Amino acid sequence: MLAPVDERQTRPATSAKDPWLGATLDGRYRVLRKIAEGGMGAVYEGEQVALKRRVAIKVLHAHLARDADIVVRFRREALATTQIGHPHIVEVLDLGEMDDGSLFMVLELLEGRDLARVLKDEGPLPVARAAKIVAQVCEGVAAAHAKGIVHRDLKPENVFLTTREGDPTSSADSRTDRRDFVKVLDFGVSKIRDSIDGADARTRTGTALGTPYYMAPEQAQGKRDVDHRADVYAIGVILFRILTGHHPFDDTSYPMLVLKICTEPAPRIAEWRTDVPRELVALVERMLAKEPSERPSSIASVRDALLPLRAIHVAPVLTGAAAPTTRAPSLLESRDHSPAAMAATQRRMTPEEEEEDAAAASRVAGSSRAPMLAGLALLGLLTIAIVTYAITDRDPEVPREPDPIALPTPRDPVTRALAPRGGDGGGWTWLNPRPRAMPTWYDVDVGGPGLVVLVGQDGAAARFLNGLLVTWRSGSERSLRSVAWVSDDSALAVGDEGTIVRLTPQGPRPITSGTAQTLRAVLPISSLEALIAGDGGTLLRVRGEDVSALDTGTTVALTAAHERGDLVWVVGERGTILRFADGTRATEDSGLGVTLRAIGGCASGDLYAGGDQATLLRRRATGAWQNVRTALDTGESITSITCDRGRAAIVGSEGTVLLASGTNVVRMPSGFDRGWHGVSGARDETTWIAGAGGRIATIEEDYVRTATAGPTVPLRDVAMIGGALVAVGEWGRIVREREHGFEESTSPTDAGLAALAAIDESRLLAVGDLGAIVEVRWDGATLVQSPTDASLRDVLIGADGRVLVVGTGGTLVRGTVESLSASRVRDAGDLWAIAGTPDEAIAVGDGGTVVRITSSGAERVGCETERSLRAVLRTPEGTWAVGEAGTIVRIGASGCTREHDGGATLDAIALGPDGRPLAVGERGTALARSADGTWSPIELDLGGNHAREIERLGRHVYVVGTGGVIVRHVIADGT
Repeated sequence: MLAPVDERQTRPATSAKDPWLGATLDGRYRVLRKIAEGGMGAVYEGEQVALKRRVAIKVLHAHLARDADIVVRFRREALATTQIGHPHIVEVLDLGEMDDGSLFMVLELLEGRDLARVLKDEGPLPVARAAKIVAQVCEGVAAAHAKGIVHRDLKPENVFLTTREGDPTSSADSRTDRRDFVKVLDFGVSKIRDSIDGADARTRTGTALGTPYYMAPEQAQGKRDVDHRADVYAIGVILFRILTGHHPFDDTSYPMLVLKICTEPAPRIAEWRTDVPRELVALVERMLAKEPSERPSSIASVRDALLPLRAIHVAPVLTGAAAPTTRAPSLLESRDHSPAAMAATQRRMTPEEEEEDAAAASRVAGSSRAPMLAGLALLGLLTIAIVTYAITDRDPEVPREPDPIALPTPRDPVTRALAPRGGDGGGWTWLNPRPRAMPTWYDVDVGGPGLVVLVGQDGAAARFLNGLLVTWRSGSERSLRSVAWVSDDSALAVGDEGTIVRLTPQGPRPITSGTAQTLRAVLPISSLEALIAGDGGTLLRVRGEDVSALDTGTTVALTAAHERGDLVWVVGERGTILRFADGTRATEDSGLGVTLRAIGGCASGDLYAGGDQATLLRRRATGAWQNVRTALDTGESITSITCDRGRAAIVGSEGTVLLASGTNVVRMPSGFDRGWHGVSGARDETTWIAGAGGRIATIEEDYVRTATAGPTVPLRDVAMIGGALVAVGEWGRIVREREHGFEESTSPTDAGLAALAAIDESRLLAVGDLGAIVEVRWDGATLVQSPTDASLRDVLIGADGRVLVVGTGGTLVRGTVESLSASRVRDAGDLWAIAGTPDEAIAVGDGGTVVRITSSGAERVGCETERSLRAVLRTPEGTWAVGEAGTIVRIGASGCTREHDGGATLDAIALGPDGRPLAVGERGTALARSADGTWSPIELDLGGNHAREIERLGRHVYVVGTGGVIVRHVIADGT
């Protein structure tokens, strides 16, 4: 007999990968999308159905619901958080259980970043900002302590910075910065006085709960009498990390880390930073005291000490010292504390690893006495010494292969939109990709903290400043193929037709290259010297502003270069590998004849070269090149290689991201099937990837994080159906507006779609290349029988449903959607656009063509221009056409009058937000017409993208273009 279905708790059968997506929990909460996932469960964005309110839903994995300890932790989090009820503590709204035993918790939905991400993105923070953030943490934790609740797992990942106006109820700071309103998260391992669920009875002596780096000595030893002063210690570690960028104690071995926490004095902040006031240094030292009695007596007293420091607005002054030692040195090796040596050994724990280490503490610590830990540490030191001796005591004449490092088990990619820029953009708002789009990027370079630069098509260049991607003027319209930092404030970019340009804060400084060859790679040797490789065997040395050519002995295209020590390798077509040392050149045999497009790796690891036909080569210690299996499709090319956390990061032309060490290779899902063109990393910095369609991403420990959100397909036109936007573009792409942004939907064609028009309230008609005609509905799209194979460029639909389409070769298509016929206007050339009605319209096209079309025929109108006209606007006040080289003409009864000439090609014209004609085009150019007939530029920053269409729909004006650009301007009332 079939069991009845409870419709309040249904899961869609189509959600095979994640059964929670689309589910409705307890008939009250609909699951919309996954935000994050960890070892214990996942967090989703959801909707409280009855109130239409956005919430966060934390779901405990079903198989863990049978673990009593984990269930207690999960319920404890809800109970503890609810008892506190403070503005700086995340609000828990509900707690529930599904029929299969899965537990879920409903919390307020927060938007922003956790403190760990802020520190990773921005590094050490100014004293004022550090004091503001930590004072709010203290405010929330003090409220918990007042309820008898000790958090016991305070860390940057559990401090969330959201956007909210200052809360006058918060004594920490009534003028709180909107971007830094603190919410303390995750009371899952909290200790609750007079607990009603028996949770604390499970916290036995010898069990350490918490995250290792932030555990107080008594907590790391698993003692029973852990009280509120453990939270004081953890906040001290957080404050230390905010100020220095480091943990006070660090080690890759858990026993050694606990030994340091319990026995070593905390390092002084002055080792890494010199601008921190003495009173703050002293406060942190007291908070990190080994004995709880020596720490500040309460969180409230810490908050009070921080309040006066919020006025110290001074930029951090860093010493550049290396991070604390992360491993015990061998007895047989020197103590090398250089940044390079530390980079080779340092590894940051993931949150999942930190949680596993916390569990391991209960097994390792046992009775948790310092002598026992010291013995374990000494045993570890002796083991390291023996292993080191076995490795180093060998014949020095035998080349040694680098030791491979462990590669992660990849996780699914994550998408996070870039932070929006400040300002209102002249009233234009970015809708897709959110919050901004970029042109196709050909290269990216990471030079150090805060130094990320990108270059791309048509001279596009950008860099990150304070976490925001901003345009960097290159002074060139030629595509830039490679870029590299040469100092902290300038970068060198190279590209098509021998372009070399130095990007500086004062503006671009072009350098004469003496060649017209495309330059494809730039390798900085110092702040004044660089090598540049390019087509035709070109290899240039740039010293300051002087450029000289070097002999390469080849005429093949050279595509990439890499420096290691005193050696430089250059790779190129036909498997070419050149090695330069002390002014001499040697050729190394790749064993292949395919084009190599990338070379790179880590300084202390393997050197790799990659190229066409999925080729990946590894250089052996003997100098021979070994083919490495990658399981890539043979049609894919490897395009760029860099170092990432001691492993090689490799990207390809079909969205592939690989991590390699030795001959081991893992594939990282990127959620992208188009070309990655560049990848770059730097020591202790995030590795960035750049590619087609403006896509950029970062490589995290075990997953790829895409930094742009929304489709980046080039768009050609936009219309509205059912109150939602629909855009069409190249490759037949159809982009629809959904509840959470824009997404691509299935298209019945791969022919480019050029124009849209509404058939009725529920249907649109799109036309495009090779005669493609597509009917777009709310729930799908289908092909319409076309009477022509000419490319169709624009479409009009009358109130009675009659259609008029224009296209190449003077093509006209008329009729209804169900019955269309084609004809041609003789000698009209290609027609690009049309305005009016199916009974009376004006069409424009190549060579200055202007055609009047009526129901009975068509006739040419003389126009004094030979430039192609791309768009036309017809209003009661007049008719205007725009086109190549900034041409704007006004069309009258007998001919055309030129109103503007010169500049970028204009592709579209419509009535702007103020009711005046507005023309847009290449590189985001926008010109508005004044009452006297003059055209003036207006601000329309599209990030270097090309505007392809402008449409006035209701009270909004939309512009769409390359890079997936969709921007909107709201028309003021009364306009």
